Amino acid sequence: MPTASRWGSRQGLRLPGIRVRQARGGGHRPSGTVGAGVGAEMDNGSDIASFEVEAVAPGTRFESWVQLDRGSELDRAFAADVLAELGRRGWLGGRTASGHGQISVVAAPDPSAGVGVDWRSRVADRRDDALAALRGLAC
Repeated sequence: MPTASRWGSRQGLRLPGIRVRQARGGGHRPSGTVGAGVGAEMDNGSDIASFEVEAVAPGTRFESWVQLDRGSELDRAFAADVLAELGRRGWLGGRTASGHGQISVVAAPDPSAGVGVDWRSRVADRRDDALAALRGLAC
């Protein structure tokens, strides 16, 4: 059976402050049960295989950090909003409609503390340029 070892150790990824929530609502599997999925070889995208393991069980804790070097006040305001949005609607992987992949985020210290700039008003006049720059980051 393929494992999730490409994504970290068998004990799980160690990405502070991100925790996988138990799915709520109908149709979710209780913690510790097996769910079917499909995986692909990451080197070349081939060798599709079926696997029968939840890669991350509810309650798993990840640790990570974000560092903004020499960022302007505008950069800090934008980064604080991105982290806040991750906290509100964050997810890992797919199947979020059935509750899988939902996470809760605890950021310490609060990234928005001391940020007094409204970055949205500054980029509103150049919205298309801002969206093009963000799309370029995804490639």
